[in-house]
Amino acid sequence: MLGYIVRRLFLMIPTLLGITFLVFMLLALAPGGIGAALRAAGGNVDADSKASLQLLYIEDRYGLDDHPVVQYGRWLARISPVKFGRRSMRNYAGDLEAPPRSVKELPIGPDWFGDAYEVPDDLVAKAEARNRTVADDAGATRVAAVVEAKAAAELRRSEDLAVGRDPAAIPEYKESNKVYLRARAEYLMSTRSLASAIANYAAADSTRAMGIERDRLVGEGVDEKVAARIAAESVRSKFNDVVGDGNVIDYPRLERMTPETTTPEWGAVVDAYRDMTEKQAEAAASLVRVNTAYERGPYPLAGVGAGDVVSLDWPDFGKSFTLGRPVLDLIAEALPVTLLLNIAAIPIIYLVAVPFGMQAAARHNRLFDKISGSIFVIFWSIPVVWAGVLAIGFLADDQYLGLFPVSGLHSNDADDMAFLPGWNGERFEIGYMLDTAWHMVLPVICLVYGGWAVLAKQTRAAMLDTYTMDFVRTARAKGVSDHDVKWYHVFRNSLLPVITIFVLVFPAMLAGSVVVERIFSIPGMGSLILGAIFNLDRDVILANVFMIAVLNLVALLLADVLYAAADPRVTFD
Repeated sequence: MLGYIVRRLFLMIPTLLGITFLVFMLLALAPGGIGAALRAAGGNVDADSKASLQLLYIEDRYGLDDHPVVQYGRWLARISPVKFGRRSMRNYAGDLEAPPRSVKELPIGPDWFGDAYEVPDDLVAKAEARNRTVADDAGATRVAAVVEAKAAAELRRSEDLAVGRDPAAIPEYKESNKVYLRARAEYLMSTRSLASAIANYAAADSTRAMGIERDRLVGEGVDEKVAARIAAESVRSKFNDVVGDGNVIDYPRLERMTPETTTPEWGAVVDAYRDMTEKQAEAAASLVRVNTAYERGPYPLAGVGAGDVVSLDWPDFGKSFTLGRPVLDLIAEALPVTLLLNIAAIPIIYLVAVPFGMQAAARHNRLFDKISGSIFVIFWSIPVVWAGVLAIGFLADDQYLGLFPVSGLHSNDADDMAFLPGWNGERFEIGYMLDTAWHMVLPVICLVYGGWAVLAKQTRAAMLDTYTMDFVRTARAKGVSDHDVKWYHVFRNSLLPVITIFVLVFPAMLAGSVVVERIFSIPGMGSLILGAIFNLDRDVILANVFMIAVLNLVALLLADVLYAAADPRVTFD
């Protein structure tokens, strides 16, 4: 059995790779995805804006211009516990401080612009002068910050917490990293501005070419309107061939073309390129400064490893764009809520459906069998959305019964309650535990009623099949009571299909909880996933897919283990 479990665990790896790859490709190739939306905003946002920070984050994490398969490989490397290359640091708040990424080269060289633009000889020198390392004793403000950083490090040492090799470098690292991120964001924005300028330039050149063709046709006696239509359909600028969707420019192809300098928009292209070269030099100079601070080791290294070759560390699922928090923190808050609902719902499904299925099989084609089967089919036919709305409208609304709360898992004053119910003087307090159970009643009902029909029908069918076995007839012939036949002979030998249903019920419950959590405003995995989908929060979506896939695969493995426990004839050796 142990060998089988180990094999199954290893087989989970390619399965998870396949699931996450498929979802990643759907996100990366979908029209209007995150990257496309941010590219479209490229030249119209400030470097300090949220859009530019998102653009920089995705560029760092995936690479906006790389092939989707390469982007998936980068994501996979980040969530892998095995890390290669330069090690990250972990700051005192527990967040990763990744090594500064290199600055991309200019997408097109200055030679293409000819005499229209020449890179100043002192461009790099001026950028380096503006980005020199600030000494630890340079001014009262920096000295105070260094003293504070050293004091924080000493406090951590006294608490047996890890510190970096040189905590005095923390102020310089924070400042230089902030400058570097802003410089990189500005450079990234300038590349989008250049792409927009080239797209406008190509459109203007097409207009110029169409005007020339129209005038030629009119000169040959063609009606002006007809000539304009013919020119619009037959003539387009050669530069349009290098402009793709979302203003993605094919720069290698563009470099092989001779620029049309008479187009009025040519000046805007030159200006955008001049600005981009200045921003690139500034980003490269700020990179040198932040790298110097990073090498000093202001924070402790993350994980364990040997040098900068290979190390082990926790998976990095990234941060949420909309909430600005690590994805793992969001999942750590939402997953227990969803599991709580499912842990409460699954036993209720089995405790109700299995006995009803057994009785229906024992009283086959009798009144109980027909009535229970009809009721469960009716339950199965009721949509969860409709049931949730009706439950809120009639059972929770104060205009009707008002027996249950409308939303959430706790009352507003739940944090002030004692955990267990009890008397406080002459007043009975419900307590945190009962308050949670009271809030869970309606959501759990919406989760369980559909599972009753499936499990009851499956239990009934499995037991009816077992009732026809020879060993059951033999037991009855020996005078064994119907109760003992049902429980000790039929039910145990009907457990395998019932266990199989668990594998189907568990994923369905997770999927159903998405709807239920939305209806009852419960902050679980369902609400987290839907919010991420609406906001195109790629990291949250991918992490949720990964977590749910792991839970489902574990459920499949658990079902196999239960098979062997329920039936000694089943072996995986």
